[in-house]
Amino acid sequence: MNAPFLIGIGLTVILVGSGIFMTVRGNTTGSSLANVKDDSLFLLLEQSCTITGAEHSFDTKRRTRSCGSDCSETYYVCEDQVRYTFVYDNPNDRCINNTEYSSRVSITERNEERVTFDLGFTDPDIDRCTVNQDTIEYQGYVAGTSSSPFVCYGICENGTRVDCWKPITTRTGDYENWADCGNDECLKLVNPKYELEAAQEGAEVQAMLGYFLIGLGVAVSIFTIIAWFCCCSGAKENNATTKNDNNDSNEDYCPGEKEEL
Repeated sequence: MNAPFLIGIGLTVILVGSGIFMTVRGNTTGSSLANVKDDSLFLLLEQSCTITGAEHSFDTKRRTRSCGSDCSETYYVCEDQVRYTFVYDNPNDRCINNTEYSSRVSITERNEERVTFDLGFTDPDIDRCTVNQDTIEYQGYVAGTSSSPFVCYGICENGTRVDCWKPITTRTGDYENWADCGNDECLKLVNPKYELEAAQEGAEVQAMLGYFLIGLGVAVSIFTIIAWFCCCSGAKENNATTKNDNNDSNEDYCPGEKEEL
């Protein structure tokens, strides 16, 4: 066996093994989440939480999206990441009333601008986050990335009352694999149904990627076997031709004959 054949077999084992792992994990996760209902695990607390602070960072990002068959477009957008601190205002719930909590990171986008030319491997050369002496403009928000909806339209100001959600069950295993809590009590400012949908979609994508890797591994193995067979056949033909040529040379030579000078 030559080195290319061994490399091909090794690559096949890696691809198929990784594909099987991702397929099993994706399907298992998807099955466990298929019957989960967020409204049976979390209770909506309307206008019951008050924003007390925000850790806000922002940066211009490059995005690419499909615009049809064999078409893609590049655009720049400002991505905001915000982690809030908040209190739950409910005098009837003494366990968590007036305790300050930290939220998960909420990610949103704004100020989209399409570009006609972009190198693709350098940092974006257009600032979509700050204008007029670094004043942040909050117009033009679009749906957030990572299935993260708005807590507020823009960045919540201190003192803003917002909806929040708290777990109904004390069994954290029912939601800890998909709910991005941000605090031990899993008191949330983001609707958990979006996180559940994101986890279900992620499981489907993982399973599909696993199937792709398995198929790719099978294709690599078939190509490796065909290439090895062709190489071996060619080598045998060359050896046979060389042997015949040697035999012909031996037949033309008669022992005892002197070479002419």
